[in-house]
Formats: sequence, structure tokens, C-alpha cells
Amino acid sequence: MSYTSTNTLSESTVLERVFDVIGWLGYEKHSPDSIPSLVGSYMWTGDRVSQSFVGVELQVYQNNGIITVDTRTRLGRSYWDLELQNKTIKTLYDFFGGSFETHAGENTLFPKDEDEPTSVEAGLYSQKWKHYNDVSKLSLLNDTYENKYEFKLTGLWYFDEINPKILFNNLQIPYLVGVFEEYLKSTFVVLFEYSPEIERKRIFRKLLSDHGIQSDYLESFSHKSESFEWHLTRFMSFQNPRDIVERFNLIDKKINIYSVLKELTSDKTQSLFERIEKIVKIRHEIVHHGRIDVTVTDDVRKQFVDDLNEAVDRIYRRLSDHYNLDYRQDEYYFKEES
Repeated sequence: MSYTSTNTLSESTVLERVFDVIGWLGYEKHSPDSIPSLVGSYMWTGDRVSQSFVGVELQVYQNNGIITVDTRTRLGRSYWDLELQNKTIKTLYDFFGGSFETHAGENTLFPKDEDEPTSVEAGLYSQKWKHYNDVSKLSLLNDTYENKYEFKLTGLWYFDEINPKILFNNLQIPYLVGVFEEYLKSTFVVLFEYSPEIERKRIFRKLLSDHGIQSDYLESFSHKSESFEWHLTRFMSFQNPRDIVERFNLIDKKINIYSVLKELTSDKTQSLFERIEKIVKIRHEIVHHGRIDVTVTDDVRKQFVDDLNEAVDRIYRRLSDHYNLDYRQDEYYFKEES
């Protein structure tokens, strides 16, 4: 589902001025599709203050001297996506006149459907949203990978480790672990950045001490666009479950990430803690030694995906409860096949 609008600008409108206003609003230009009358294609994906979940798409059309501007946001848009979409519609109307139409009606802006979230609430959810989209890329990969032949396991490792399907599944494991670790690091940074000042200083000193970071290196952070918190977090591993628990204990021991990882997975065979350890071990064997695990069939790979998604969802729920935030329910679990 999407939310669309169309501004029909007055006949006296100059196209170059429309482009100027769109740029002022913060949109980035990209190459337009080959569509008749489409003269400009843009995207807004947030800024340092406003967090976008799905972005705001914008297209400019010119036909028979009339300029129209369409905007579109998708289901799952953030508070700020909606704010920017409404701001765009109103700004174009105020500058150039004409009329506009949205799903809410003619010359009617989209109604607000939520109060402005806190930075922590938006930050935690946006990291979960990003993880979902990163993992979903594998769905596209696997959907387009067509098997002309059925590759059956022989039970002989020296044949099975060169089975194309086994190789293909193994090569997806480092990516899965990578986006899982990125979710954890980014979530840690959100909590770090928005902790009370006294807690930020405590965490800051602890990280500097643990990693032996010198002041001259710290000064170089000021020349980079990313935050101090993010740069410090780059020194930390979030792959092994024990490390994950330890990292979040640094923020607040009452978060108790261990309590959600010790619970059984959805298939009731192992704890998430054990399952993540297994996935990470396979990842290390592939990355550091080039060893293929012949047990990673399609079903095993899909289970790994579900396990890591379940871990992300549990952690997000736990953090929402701990910080008394609304849990944003969505179609989170990534299922390749029904």
C-alpha cells in the first residue's frame, strides 16, 4: 500500500524554479525513468534530525505546458516521512498555486496518524526496519536463482562440498551474520547517543579504556561525518551471543538481553543463544578458513534466517519494554516460501 499525491501547478510556473524548491526541501535527484513527460525524479531519505523509514519519492511531469508533481510514500512510513510529504505538497502549492489532491481529498493534506516519536523510539525502530530490508534482499537473490537441475546430497563430504546449492547457501551466511551484527551495533549506538549525559560519559570512558584509544586518534573523529559513539562502537564485536549480552549490559544491566536469547527458538529445539553461536561458528569457518558446511541445505539456511530475525524481534521487544516505548508491530519475519 502507498500514499500518493499530485500537485497541479499554475500555468505560469517556471520549471527551473520547481527544481530549485525541490532541492531546497532536501530531495536528491536521480536519473528519471524513460516515461513520456517525466522531466525529474527525486528521493528524500531523511537527515540528521528527521529519520526516514521508507523515504519520499517525487516525480515531476510536464505535459502541454502544465507541470504536475507527484509524491509517494509506502506503508511503514515514519512520522518524518509523512511530515516531509505534507510539507512538499503545501510548499509547492504556496509557491506556485494551482491545486493538489491526496488520498485525503482535494486540497487536503494527509492527516497525522501518530504523535512525534522520541529519538530513541524512532532510532530503535528504524534499525529494525533496516535489518528487515537488508535480509529481504536475500529473498530477491534466491527467487532469481533458478535451478535447472536438482542437486541432491550424496553423504560424501568431498562431493557435497562442491554441490552448487550447498555452496550458494554457505555464501549467504556471512551476509546474514553481517547484517545481524550491523543491527546490533546500530541499536547500541542509538542507546549510547541518547543515554543521560552522566551515563554517556561513563560508557564513553569505559570504551576508551577497554580499547586503548589515544587522544590523537580520538581527535581525528572530528574530521569525519559519523558520531563519536559510532566510531567507538566500530571497535566492538557483536557476533558472539556472549559479546552481545556484555555490550548491552554496558548500557544498562537491567536490559538483560540474555533473558531473551536463552529462550528456545520457534522450532523448540535449541535456545537462540545456542543457535546464534552455531551460525556464527559456520560464518567463521567460511570467512577465515574457506570451509564449506555440507549441512547447510535450503531448509537449514531458511531456519537460520528465521532464527536471526527472531533474535532481532525479541531484542527490539525487550528494549521497547525496558524504555517503555510502543512496540511497532509489522510483518517482520522474513519467509522465503509459504
